[in-house]
Amino acid sequence: MLVVFSTRPLVQAVVWTPFDPVALPLAVKSPYLNVWLPQGNNAQPISNTWPFHWPSTPQHMLGWESIIAVDNVPYWLMGVGEFSGITNIAELNSVAFTNSMTYFNLTAGPVNVQLEWLSPLEVDDLTRLSIPFVYARVTASSADGKPHDVRVGLNFAADLISGDHHLSANASSIVNDDIVALKMQLQTPQPFVEVNDFPEDAAAYIATNNGIGVTYQVSNNSDGFPMGMANLTALPNTVDPTYSSHAPFDNYEIMVNMGNVLEVSPPTVFAIGVVRTPSIKYTDLSGAAQLRYPYFMANFSSDSELISFVLSDFDRSLDSAQAFDSNIMAAAMNISQIYADLLTLTTRQSLSALDVTISQTSDGSWNTSDVKLFMKDMGEVGSGGSVARVNAVSVLYSALPMYLYLAPGLLAHLISPLMEAQGSQLYTQPYAAQHLGVGYPNATAQNVEHNFGIEESANMLILVLAHAQATKDVSLASSSYALLRNWTEYLTVNALAPGQQQTNPLDGISISNQTNLALKGVIGIAAMGTISTLLGQIQDADMYNASYFAISTANSYMQQWLSLSKSADGSRILTAYGDETSTGLLYNLFSDKVLGLNLIPASVRMRTLSRHLILLLRCLSFATDL
Repeated sequence: MLVVFSTRPLVQAVVWTPFDPVALPLAVKSPYLNVWLPQGNNAQPISNTWPFHWPSTPQHMLGWESIIAVDNVPYWLMGVGEFSGITNIAELNSVAFTNSMTYFNLTAGPVNVQLEWLSPLEVDDLTRLSIPFVYARVTASSADGKPHDVRVGLNFAADLISGDHHLSANASSIVNDDIVALKMQLQTPQPFVEVNDFPEDAAAYIATNNGIGVTYQVSNNSDGFPMGMANLTALPNTVDPTYSSHAPFDNYEIMVNMGNVLEVSPPTVFAIGVVRTPSIKYTDLSGAAQLRYPYFMANFSSDSELISFVLSDFDRSLDSAQAFDSNIMAAAMNISQIYADLLTLTTRQSLSALDVTISQTSDGSWNTSDVKLFMKDMGEVGSGGSVARVNAVSVLYSALPMYLYLAPGLLAHLISPLMEAQGSQLYTQPYAAQHLGVGYPNATAQNVEHNFGIEESANMLILVLAHAQATKDVSLASSSYALLRNWTEYLTVNALAPGQQQTNPLDGISISNQTNLALKGVIGIAAMGTISTLLGQIQDADMYNASYFAISTANSYMQQWLSLSKSADGSRILTAYGDETSTGLLYNLFSDKVLGLNLIPASVRMRTLSRHLILLLRCLSFATDL
């Protein structure tokens, strides 16, 4: 709660809906198109600040600018007005954001401007889910009842294609009857390399529909966008022939003449994308590498075809996004307004970390039946370190509620690469791996010892059962049954006495015999009992099941855990066995409930919930005092 909410004084009288966050989502669609507008203390409005690529440090600042010219007077809509001759800044009136959209209402002199960012969340369509493009839509209307000549432009530097700002890039245009697009790419791309969280092998695009009044330019900083907007009625439709000698932070600019505006103008729509192909290098334990490609490549054969589809799909995407947002909010409001508000930020995050991939056959065709999803640990929460893991199991577990609600079928595509890697005879650990390697976008199978055996083994069992229950598809559980059973046997030996093993790396707790970790291990055993039942493995089901009407491992362990984890006076659950100074935060109670195991007595759930609510109220009180 302290991370999400800010109670700082506003720079100006801006209306925020639903609240004023630490960062506003702008273009949040993929691991390498993840752009936010930092807020926090002393933040400036969008019309006087730079957006940032996540995680929003000075090294991640993006040279994204937008200017609107009203009767030949230019105003900054987005970016920092550092250029001579342009001192007017559009006044920000209000900000609103939903699960998939962010809205800015501004006033530029005598004109009202609506700037909207849409990050499509197409969970039921793998093609659209895999397309790493977002939209910016601009509309204008007269504020004084008089018509005004309006032009709007979008200008990017080539920041998103490299974290090394001294490298040279190539520039090109794609212009036909349907679209105007500008493409930027390093002269010497480095496949599967990141520098400061930026890819070194990407192509970035800005595009709009072609038509009367649409002009473009690629130029260096000395003759670029701001002066073009201030002094010209149109850009020259040129790409600087010497561009490749520049650093990549020059101007890619598209301007649209919106005409004389009185009522709300027809919208101007821009598409922004960052494409990498191939997108993942997947290496198994034998060292054999496979290149994985974006799923959408099975449907498009060229940049032009892809961008034309994206722009033509805007109206449908907008309708879909509004319906999606409405459904999410309606469901969340059944819980609380605060819960609904929090989802407006987290939904985009949960889906934007994904690359949806397919393989290519020996004859060059696309194998769309071979779908694998790879997740970048965007905040390094699955490692406790500074390098992003691939398909970090603890992050998948944390994101489980979102995927179960939105699209449980995606879970199989996320889990299957982990299962495939550990199903090899070369995998020798008795417990589940933590991830598929360090250094996204390289997914590399791991056969290494670690201190999270209980945590990750239970996570995997819970994830597999959750998928089977939600989709009624037991094929993933069936194909990996032997592996799941091995992990269950490991939990049977170790779960009740975790010793120095650790729970989620983000917790940062290293004390011995953590009750929350032991609880997850016991839940993992019970999950295997239900998996065995679903697959007709009767002997294993009887051994592991969570049932108070049968003698089973899970039931027996639960009774022992209750005895070990309670305080001496029986009033609370401890953080660690025997630590009477502690109180446990048992977030792993969630998985018992969502899987319907009913392993944990209601009295424990209610006692724990009461303590969680007390801590939450204290956090909210502290946040209000800041």
